[in-house]
Amino acid sequence: MMLPMISEKEFCEHIEDDDFPIRYGNPVCIHTNDGQLLVCMTYKLYERLLERKGQVTGNEL
Repeated sequence: MMLPMISEKEFCEHIEDDDFPIRYGNPVCIHTNDGQLLVCMTYKLYERLLERKGQVTGNEL
């Protein structure tokens, strides 16, 4: 799966924008200044993924 990519500078300049997830993606991959790749997602998406993981594995969260 390919994630949308943005630079660290662009991420820092726009992270507080109300439409950030819509404009840049959710999740989005951040290419940092030191060459690392980081994945950023909204907390709401993170919670949904955790719920889904619990359903698949049968674990309670």
